Amino acid sequence: MRTCMFPCNLSKYDILGSFLKNGFVDYGTKFDLNVGDEVYIYTGVPYSAIFLKCSVRAILNYDETINDEEFLFDNEDSTAIARKPRYVRLVPVKNYLNRLCFK
Repeated sequence: MRTCMFPCNLSKYDILGSFLKNGFVDYGTKFDLNVGDEVYIYTGVPYSAIFLKCSVRAILNYDETINDEEFLFDNEDSTAIARKPRYVRLVPVKNYLNRLCFK
């Protein structure tokens, strides 16, 4: 089993909203992950913290991912976002949000 850390820019994508609505997030990556691997989601400034531990539930192609454009901020154009070589479906395992103090 592998363990990775994935960044998340909370000012561009509402990953928490996507998790709450869908129960999972499809995340593009270049890493060669397998079902059952662990992924920690972290954010940088101003929090610089890990806020979720996830498990890889499935390995997907772009065409198999969900449409989650509603969670993009700043009128980010989803067609302008580069496609990744593979996508992983992440399901939350542990929430570290109660340790963070969001302003």
